Amino acid sequence: VNVKNTVLNVGDKEKINVIINPSNASEKEVNFTSSNEDVLTVTSTGIIKAKKSGSSLITVSMKNHNDYKIIINVK
Repeated sequence: VNVKNTVLNVGDKEKINVIINPSNASEKEVNFTSSNEDVLTVTSTGIIKAKKSGSSLITVSMKNHNDYKIIINVK
């Protein structure tokens, strides 16, 4: 899981990149959630949109794998 920027400005968009290993894994569904959708939202394809100043915890989850958490700050 990779995000270029963990600090965004209001209005910015950022893509969460997920690489699944092995590439032939049977479960490839990835889910994204934001702990504070007033600050930022995240789409089902991993696009983050910064809405207002604050911070939010993004959780990236896959079946049979540990969750990956990213704190994003919006200024």
